[in-house]
Amino acid sequence: MNTRSPYMVLVVVTLSMVTSLVWAQGGSDEGIGLFTAVQGAVTVMHPHLAKALPVNLHDEVLFKDVIQTRTESRTKAFFDDDSILTVGEKSHVEITEHIYDPDRNLRRMVVKLAQGRLRALVAKVFNGPGSAFEI
Repeated sequence: MNTRSPYMVLVVVTLSMVTSLVWAQGGSDEGIGLFTAVQGAVTVMHPHLAKALPVNLHDEVLFKDVIQTRTESRTKAFFDDDSILTVGEKSHVEITEHIYDPDRNLRRMVVKLAQGRLRALVAKVFNGPGSAFEI
């Protein structure tokens, strides 16, 4: 009898459990949109980083990002559900919830505006249970 096979099974089961856990939590490194316009000094704080980074055109927007603009600065982000957020000057915005499942007709997005101005353009209506777009 081969003694390596029980260990191999244990390794495979452990890896699949870890992968399932990361997938179930939505993986904060998963891109949910792109910055399509950047004017002036705009920074983003990704959930896994300790410092804010300058935003460049076509950078990814991640789940749980905190977007901040300074005086005479603004940005626009296009999301995977075809919604658009325009963040005005001197603003502080956090994406606190994002679920997008077109197969179940479900979209739930919650954006926290701590300071400043924000405009949202929601292109599609989703009727699935729990669907909402909140600011």
